[in-house]
This record gives sequence, C-alpha cells and structure tokens, in this order.
Amino acid sequence: MRHDEKLLDIAGVKTHVLDGGAGDPLVYLHGAGTPGLWNVWHDALAEGHRVIAPSHPGFGDSERPEWLMGIDDMVFFYLDFLDALGLDRVSLVGSSVGGWIAAELATVQPQRVARLVLTAAAGLYTPELPLADMFLAAPEELRSLLYHEPEAFPAPEITLELMRRMHRGQVTMARIAWSPYLHNPKLARRLARVRAPTLLVWGESDRLIPPGYAELYRKLLPDARTAYIPRCGHNVIVERPREFAAVVAEFLDGQGRAA
Repeated sequence: MRHDEKLLDIAGVKTHVLDGGAGDPLVYLHGAGTPGLWNVWHDALAEGHRVIAPSHPGFGDSERPEWLMGIDDMVFFYLDFLDALGLDRVSLVGSSVGGWIAAELATVQPQRVARLVLTAAAGLYTPELPLADMFLAAPEELRSLLYHEPEAFPAPEITLELMRRMHRGQVTMARIAWSPYLHNPKLARRLARVRAPTLLVWGESDRLIPPGYAELYRKLLPDARTAYIPRCGHNVIVERPREFAAVVAEFLDGQGRAA
C-alpha cells in the first residue's frame, strides 16, 4: 500500500508521520520500540481506512520538546495533533505505551474517539499482576519479555544510529513512564468516561504486561471485549501482525459490538 512520509510541525514540535490508505481516519500510537515503520498490518488496515502513524515526540525522527515530562503531556500533544490535521473524530489504535496514551486521551475528550483498540496496553497496575521491569532488563531478557518465541527475533545489528535512536527512546520513556512505573493511579477511575466501543488485544504469552490486564481494562471500561492471540508475547504487531490486523479490521468495521 502506498503511503506518504511527512515531517509536520505540531504545536512547535517536528513530528514524523506516515500516512496511507483512504476512508475513515485511524490513528496508530506505537509502543516504545516500534516508531516510524510501515508494516504488513498497516497495509491491511489501510485497505479500508486512512491510517495515520506518527512517531511520538522523543521517538524515532520526532523531536522531544523540553516540556515533555509525563504521559499527560503526550495526551495533550495528540489533541494538538488531531487539531492540526483537522481530525474531529478518529479510531485510535495503541500498542503498549501507545495504548496507554490512547486510553488516557479517550477519557479526556471521549467524543473524539469513534472506536478504541488497546493492544498490550500499559496504564493500569495491581500488585496481583506484577509488571516486568523493562528498564533493568538485559537485551536477551527483554526479548524474552517481548516475544513468545524470542529466538525468532534476533537482536538487530548495532550501529551508532541505532544506538542513538534507542537512547533517545529510553530517555523519553523514563520521562513519561518511570515513576509511577508504566501506569497512572488515576486512570482506573477515569476509564468510565470512555464512550467508544473498545477492543483489547493481548498476546497470551505477554510477560511484560500480563494478559490479566486485558480483563482489568475490560471490567473498568463501559463497552469492551477482549481478543487473545495464542503463541504471542507482548509485541503483538511484530510477532503476529496478520492475526492482529484481522481482529482489528473486523472490530473497526463494526462486525459485532464490544461486549
């Protein structure tokens, strides 16, 4: 699927954006390690939607402004982003920390979210479901947290550019998700404000954010259902992209309300 690559000025922040397909707008908010890439599942969803995939401020080729210090700053940046692109109402799809941002945005301006997809989303915490520490994990350990079959996803060749991008992303993650770690204690109470039907997509083998968090989100959201992908870890869009695209496309096309 043909797509455009742009560098836009969003409220003074140079923001890298991929934009392809046609139809109702879908904004995809990536996780910590997957910015700036157009993949097979983007193609699948772009067959029926205009897919807009920005890189978060401080990730990939997007600038990190000095004022970016928390997840709330990301949320209000994306409200500016929607305004700048003239998008009054969109479907939001978010993975991991991107799912957290999407969930928070849907509580702040629920009228702007038509449908919501949260994939292995951060944002909630309960002591009964410990979160693995992604900041302290060695590279091999981190791959085991991200994938059901980590041996199928060997470490990329380390270059100076890759190290630079990884360091920028890690610094940004520390700013927005270090303390409290990967969650907002206020989010659970606020989720009742979400109006959009919501799909919760989780890998059954997620070792970073356990699948029990899908059920916790489901209980807190007014209108939500779950879809678990077998033999899949935290990084659903990389490990099982076609399965991910299929369940998301079915949900976005309105084939059955969330329940």
